[in-house]
Amino acid sequence: MVIPDGTKNTRTFAIPKVIWNSALIIFAFGTILFGILTFDYFQILQQVYRNKYLSTENSQLKEQIQILQLKMNSLLTDIERIQEFEKKLRIMSGAEKQESKESEDQTENQEESVKVLLDDKSIRLSPDFIVLNQLYSQKLFQKDFQNNFQLFPVNFNTQSNRSQDAENLALLDYKISNASTLANNLEKRISEIENELSRKQYFFRYTPSIYPTDGWVTSYYGPRKSHYAKRIKMHEGIDIGAPSGHPINATADGVISYAGKKPGFGNFIKIKHGYGIETIYAHAKKLFVKSGQKIKRGQRIASVGSTGYSTGPHVHYEVRVNAVPVDPLYFILN
Repeated sequence: MVIPDGTKNTRTFAIPKVIWNSALIIFAFGTILFGILTFDYFQILQQVYRNKYLSTENSQLKEQIQILQLKMNSLLTDIERIQEFEKKLRIMSGAEKQESKESEDQTENQEESVKVLLDDKSIRLSPDFIVLNQLYSQKLFQKDFQNNFQLFPVNFNTQSNRSQDAENLALLDYKISNASTLANNLEKRISEIENELSRKQYFFRYTPSIYPTDGWVTSYYGPRKSHYAKRIKMHEGIDIGAPSGHPINATADGVISYAGKKPGFGNFIKIKHGYGIETIYAHAKKLFVKSGQKIKRGQRIASVGSTGYSTGPHVHYEVRVNAVPVDPLYFILN
């Protein structure tokens, strides 16, 4: 109803109920639709920021994966180089001769493993890598599903990118696991070489390898005419001429088994070095050790003299292996 001013007539009109109800329904539907669109708009904005953050995070992750892969490849190259050095050490130390066929095959397999780990194409064909790749793919796609589950999902990472990320992670995981195994095996093998070198170092300490005194060889090992027997006899050592009183040194570590006088040899010393090796020093002027005493290579044990059947100051030096005289020059290194 409309009431005008003054004397004009009053007018009355009515809105049909159908139109009124339709307007209410349209208004209500519009309000709901506006609310839904507004809610989803803010959800999309939130997802955009989240995806932007994830995109940055993924870019950083890819860079880190690439850096780690480069470092891993460098580490594998170092392992391969150390394996070559270990092989040379094994040959030089003599440990290679003691290896069984099984150990040699194991060494070859380890060297081949390093070459395989440096070849990404070969790794991708490995069953273990395929399983790792599937596991990482499931984890990454499951994470994407959780992050993007909403009314209008927006995903800025394609499936191919995620597949590549999963493959890179699986590749890195595979290399780290196998590199750790190779490093442990290499450590064990180097430890074996160290033990072999220690054992040989101990052996070398007790092997005569130097001249017993500074001088000159006046008579060599072998048959010669004896100046007192007037016939050919076996000279079982070497004679080294030196000034009287010059020091006589032990040629290797050992234990004095006898120190005293012996007919024909004058002042006499015998040293046991182990491994069936003995050394003899004769015609000494004075002895500085006694039986049962432990000595070291280079330690002074006597002085040069001319006692016993001697025609001048010198030291008669012998090396015996399992009681059999051998040429001392075979052992002398200096």
